[in-house]
Amino acid sequence: MTRDMLVRRQPAAGDLRFIMGVIKLVTDLERMGDLSAGIAKGTLYSLESPPRVFSNLDIMSEKVLRQVSRALDAFSRGDVDLALTVIEKDEGIDVLYKRLYREMLTYMVEYPQSISSSIILSNVAKNLERISDHATNIAEMVIYIEQGHDIRHVDHEAAARILAGDDDDDDDE
Repeated sequence: MTRDMLVRRQPAAGDLRFIMGVIKLVTDLERMGDLSAGIAKGTLYSLESPPRVFSNLDIMSEKVLRQVSRALDAFSRGDVDLALTVIEKDEGIDVLYKRLYREMLTYMVEYPQSISSSIILSNVAKNLERISDHATNIAEMVIYIEQGHDIRHVDHEAAARILAGDDDDDDDE
């Protein structure tokens, strides 16, 4: 069906970027759903032997929820600035995940009886971190759809230069 639409309608650059972006977005949303199912299963399993509550996990989950909401808002409105916000905030979630992971490891060393439940929580945290990464993918696709710049494989500063229209070949400075 997509092929027929492409052949019959011969979409222009912006329309073609939109079609490609939607295909990519659907893949990211499906993966987010898979990761969310893993979180739900881990949560149900952990009810059998309740783990220690790690406050950073609650904070991280709220931030990830905001990331997903922002990414979808950016897509629905074609808002490049909001997409950039999502990309910038992903690093903070990565930092939270690393901090939480270290905290869990320390806790498991001190309380070996908690290893099973802590591993489940660690997997929940990793799934949250990956969901944030998929929200970032959506934000990057918004930028591609709206401006035609593929910033997926460049660092944040290089992406800012590209979006500002600066020449990104000036690496000699």
